[in-house]
Amino acid sequence: MRDKKGKFIKSYSSGYGFKKGHIPWNKGKHCIHSGSFKKGHKPSKKTREKMSISHSKPMKGGKRRDNKGYIYIYKPDHPFCNKNKYISEAHLVMESIIGRYLRPEEIVHHKGTKYPMGSFEDKGDNRKENLKLFKNESEHQRFHCLNRTH
Repeated sequence: MRDKKGKFIKSYSSGYGFKKGHIPWNKGKHCIHSGSFKKGHKPSKKTREKMSISHSKPMKGGKRRDNKGYIYIYKPDHPFCNKNKYISEAHLVMESIIGRYLRPEEIVHHKGTKYPMGSFEDKGDNRKENLKLFKNESEHQRFHCLNRTH
């Protein structure tokens, strides 16, 4: 609906919107944390300690599992960690097997010896005997094409 000037306005008859003169229920009320993070203000030393302990990734175990089933470990000093400072556990296991960092093009593959290949559990199974290293993505794809069951 539009007014005389062509400006869009909500219709009061459609069941939503406010009538002229309506006062919102929260007018004049303040947010609970209204003054805690004002510009230029720093939290106290005690508050900073609480914040650093409760949000510290190592304090939460330093281990995360993504929605695909892969396990990631908090390693901020690793050269190939992601932007959140995590690296795949499978990469760390493979690096310990071969004794060096993996190259960016190398792929770690889960064989599926204990659980069905591609399952959620298989991607979290990072035992040495369940991992295989491919030198690049094309070699990894070739492996999948040759081992495809019809």
